[in-house]
Amino acid sequence: MKMTSQSDFGRSDNCVQMQAGPDKWAVLQALSDCAETYGLNNRSLGVLKALMTFLPQRTLPLQPGAAIVYPSNRTLSHRLSGMPESTLRRHLAQLVRAGVVSRSDSPNRKRYARKVGGNNEIAFGFDLAPLAAQAGAIETTALRTNETRERCAVLRDRILVMRHHLQDQALEEPIADLTKILRRKLSESNLLEIIQRLEPLIEPVQNTAIAVPAPAEMSAPDSQNERHIQDSNKSNLDSEERGTSDLSFHDLVAHCKETNALFPDQLKSWPDVLSVARRLVPMLGIDQPVWVQTMDRLGPLQAAIAVFCIHEKMGAIRNPGGYLRHLGQQNLLGRFNIMPMVRALRYRPSVQIVS
Repeated sequence: MKMTSQSDFGRSDNCVQMQAGPDKWAVLQALSDCAETYGLNNRSLGVLKALMTFLPQRTLPLQPGAAIVYPSNRTLSHRLSGMPESTLRRHLAQLVRAGVVSRSDSPNRKRYARKVGGNNEIAFGFDLAPLAAQAGAIETTALRTNETRERCAVLRDRILVMRHHLQDQALEEPIADLTKILRRKLSESNLLEIIQRLEPLIEPVQNTAIAVPAPAEMSAPDSQNERHIQDSNKSNLDSEERGTSDLSFHDLVAHCKETNALFPDQLKSWPDVLSVARRLVPMLGIDQPVWVQTMDRLGPLQAAIAVFCIHEKMGAIRNPGGYLRHLGQQNLLGRFNIMPMVRALRYRPSVQIVS
């Protein structure tokens, strides 16, 4: 009988045919999504990932004792780019307390395996079996955590819209308080409390729809009207001359077919428009500072609608970030109207690429 230790390039062999278990990397990703629930942080997850690399198969074995890895602290530290052993021991203990790994100690507390004919007969080290056993619960927790995170993002967007309305109403004190509060990480209940506190301060007319200039009768197609941002004098967008009308939520969704297909069943209200736009921004390559600046200049909801329009016409826009910034600049000059952009989506003609 031979005693071996698990080196950087060692493998943990087993004498029985393994029953397929959960994918170890999928379980690690799910655990990363809900790490706070298990009392883990990024560094402890990094240690767990390093432990997983000593398990040769991609799936976590379900058999007892079949998922034991036994690298030395020195080997683990090397694989973790030189993490100090004191730090390593602290994070290993954290993983054990979280119940995602367990210790299988030898009499002298060293980590090794005894082999017969190249197969492990017994191994001492860290057992990943608890991770396999909890894979279903971890995935469920991750789904709930992600749903809560998305709901919080929607609520934060709603608060940003309300802050924009407070700015329009020149209510400085609530705005100053919001700026401080939103710097913190807030729970869903905290965000709901803020919304309930702000709702009485918002004028009722501000809560329902976006007032936009009504389109005048023109002989040119709507796709040409969208070019008003380049020549406002020709398009004559003075809202006082042309009157106003409401852009309905259902009209916007009906025109944004590509976005609707990408986020099926996720667009049910105006707050959903803000939430989806926030997810589209990095997908379109728009820098976060540009997005924040545009929300300040157009208002969060109009900025979100502009992002929807850019996504729908990606083939015609070479630089989405620059285009969005240009829309914000035009609004500062009183030359921006969102309605022609939305109306132009009905036709989807071949247009010249703009930068």
